Amino acid sequence: MSSYNKTTAYLFACLLAFLCGTVTSNQIHVFVVFEGALFLDWVLLGTLMVAAVVTSHLYVRVKSLTLIAFQIGVLCITAIAYELSFVTHGIAQIGYAVPYLIVLFAGMVLGVSLNALKNKNEEWYLVVGAMLVMGMVVQNLRTDRLWISYLVIFGVLLLFLQNYPRIKRSYALLFVLSLPVIVISLIYNNTAVAKANQHRYYDKVVYSMTGPFQQIDITEWKGNYWFYYNNVNQFSSIDEWLYTEPMVHPVMELSGSDKMVLIIGGENGIIAREILKHDIDTLDIVPLDFDLVREASHNRFFTEVNKNVLLRDKVRIQYSDPFRFLHANRDKYDVILIDVPDPLDLELNQYYSKEFYELCYSSLHKNGFLVTQGGSPYFATKAFTAIENTIFAANFSTLPLHNQVLSLGEWGWVIGSKQMDSATLLSSARNLKFDHLDTRWINNEAMQLLVSFGKPYLITDSIAINTIKNPVIHTYYKSGTWKF
Repeated sequence: MSSYNKTTAYLFACLLAFLCGTVTSNQIHVFVVFEGALFLDWVLLGTLMVAAVVTSHLYVRVKSLTLIAFQIGVLCITAIAYELSFVTHGIAQIGYAVPYLIVLFAGMVLGVSLNALKNKNEEWYLVVGAMLVMGMVVQNLRTDRLWISYLVIFGVLLLFLQNYPRIKRSYALLFVLSLPVIVISLIYNNTAVAKANQHRYYDKVVYSMTGPFQQIDITEWKGNYWFYYNNVNQFSSIDEWLYTEPMVHPVMELSGSDKMVLIIGGENGIIAREILKHDIDTLDIVPLDFDLVREASHNRFFTEVNKNVLLRDKVRIQYSDPFRFLHANRDKYDVILIDVPDPLDLELNQYYSKEFYELCYSSLHKNGFLVTQGGSPYFATKAFTAIENTIFAANFSTLPLHNQVLSLGEWGWVIGSKQMDSATLLSSARNLKFDHLDTRWINNEAMQLLVSFGKPYLITDSIAINTIKNPVIHTYYKSGTWKF
């Protein structure tokens, strides 16, 4: 082999080793997703790659044309190897084995490519090994996948240069036929970008947005989407109605028709979507996160779920602090729905305080209703009970509800009424019918389940009232049995 061909073959072997290193790095990154990942998994992957390289280098000999075909194939496949593990199934199912197959295939072609060097000096293997390690390092430093596209193009050019002095029609034909495959691979690679925080999630991240105060991530599995806010699952398109329907329809039916309705929070628009199934006059939304409500108004992942309700005429977005809005508000609402994040800290604690509920009380008509999401009545029983007790302390009669939301677990809400006593509230709720509404789950039978809790398994007599001066909700919430 001429020194010219030897050099190009050497460069291609190094490039292939580098790309193989990125795949290996990605696979280890996948293992990190699982808390129970074993070192044995990494050893298995590395052993598989080394065995493929050594075995093919020692025992496999192929013709030049076949080798070029394999090399082009592994370049294209390696360019999209990480994304292939997410196609349709995500990491946990059949896609879990894809990176193993890619590493095996790339290792075999790498070993065969080394034969083209016809040089047994140890320094060649050291350099190729260094490229392999470098690929692993660079992949962890670079979160985008676009740079691999340029490496693939460079690899194809190397193949062409390697064979240029003895080019034949068959080689030219092979390169021409490979072009569609390369173009498709690069297009797919650029549209299926591995997001910077993919390692945080089980399924493929299809959208990420970083704001000054929040990180929004959307993952996909079999056509359904999970929406994360600061790495906490907010809802999923696979079962969001198991959360929204119990929160919205019972309180709306208890209130009657021709309503003025206020949502505190509810930036994703799903609560608003359900409210507009009722006969209302006006729906005001006071978001906590202005960036999120803008995102939910235009981002297709949100609008496909909320049906573009945030842009409808009856909906008015009030860009104001909820406390200031309620204090300055002169309108009287029939229903106030509070859909804010769980009380993880003191800032969110205030939206579960007696002072906040008293402001809501003064903003309601004399027969008005309030409902708030209350977290899990079983995983955070003290926090849930404190929310109900605090609403009661703000002069509301209360009715707790709960439901099993598949993607969230057992979840709860608390309804407050200014006029009905608790016994009447419970009796009226049990008699509610939803036949006239376009619902996916809730009906009268479901209502019986929502208001039934069984015997309490935790003594809650000493639960304190949550106030701004004595914030306790976030402490109760964090002490919950979330890993139960």
